[in-house]
Amino acid sequence: MWLLAWIAPLYFEPLPERRGQFGDMFGSINALFSGLALAGVVCALLVQSREIREQKRDQQITQATLQKQADALLLAARIQALTNFIERDEPQLIVNEKAFQELQKQSGRIHSSEQPQQARDVYNGNVKLVRTKNDTLRARLDKHRSRLEELYAQAEQLSDGA
Repeated sequence: MWLLAWIAPLYFEPLPERRGQFGDMFGSINALFSGLALAGVVCALLVQSREIREQKRDQQITQATLQKQADALLLAARIQALTNFIERDEPQLIVNEKAFQELQKQSGRIHSSEQPQQARDVYNGNVKLVRTKNDTLRARLDKHRSRLEELYAQAEQLSDGA
């Protein structure tokens, strides 16, 4: 094509002065194409700008979604941990309650005047120990259950917001 642009004027206009005039005849077309090229560059910049804004918006949406997922996973892990604590402590409380009931059954026999004071002191110490353990376990279970209810409320809010 470029070679044709150089050869065609030589073929049609053999005189150098006329060739210059022939080339000047296309100056306005050159200006038109330059203007169109500039308009094309401006349009491309506008389109790219719009696409970048859309990508930023999509990235923000994706980031918010990922944050919600991370929050949900953390919440699920906390719920699971509390559930594990409760599942661990409840059987222990049941065992301690049975031990306490067994100690209460022995109460009449231990507190009779036939038993030495030392046996009564050991019994009273055991009762106190089991009672303290039960109270501690109950308090811990109540705390875990209360926190679990809070976490379930948070999970519900998180699922409503999603």
